[in-house]
Amino acid sequence: MKVRLAYKGGPDSGHRGHAGRPGQVGGSTPGVGVLEVGINAIVGINAIFDEFKGLQEKGVFIEVPDSDLRVMAEDAYNTELMYGKSSRSEGVQAHTSSKYVWYGDNPYMGGWHPLAKDLQEEIRSAPIPNSDVLYRGVRGSHAADLLTMQVGEEFVLDRFTSTSRSVAVAKSFMRSDDAALMHIHIEKGMPALYIHKLASELLLPAKSRFKVSKVVGNELHVDYVGVAE
Repeated sequence: MKVRLAYKGGPDSGHRGHAGRPGQVGGSTPGVGVLEVGINAIVGINAIFDEFKGLQEKGVFIEVPDSDLRVMAEDAYNTELMYGKSSRSEGVQAHTSSKYVWYGDNPYMGGWHPLAKDLQEEIRSAPIPNSDVLYRGVRGSHAADLLTMQVGEEFVLDRFTSTSRSVAVAKSFMRSDDAALMHIHIEKGMPALYIHKLASELLLPAKSRFKVSKVVGNELHVDYVGVAE
């Protein structure tokens, strides 16, 4: 679901585009009016946009133009509408603050991260409410390997996989000539944990399996198949 400013109902209705109730004014739909929802959305999106601008002042997203930041803010607002509050569990906080939360033996830690199994279980216990498309921007040899995949081929990503519901966010990680964009098609009920509001970020389990459905230029479309374990 995405919030859109819209006016429905007849000329004397708060729900324009709707036939209304014969001989009466208003009352054809219950609850909050569409205009109020739209105003709330504008306020919410503007607040998120201001957060992005604040991050730019700290050196984050400095190459992202305001037009893309506005799209990212809209995506963040709509993602929270669909998924509710993002998880702030110990495992999620460890993942977002350290690159060493792997699922498996970690040579930098001399074994498993103490929160890795808990994070895997949390993600696998978080079915998404609706079918969705997630995006991931990758660069370097990983991108090159992905773009050699053939339609119908399957592959597994061993680590936790960060994705975004915002293609603008994913593309902000692609600012090089050796980048690729993954379109991940995921069905309702599959595991994906909402972990970061501004990035519209959903985390997929470690050992996630994907099947290639299409490759166009530097963009790879895949279906999320499940967990390979």
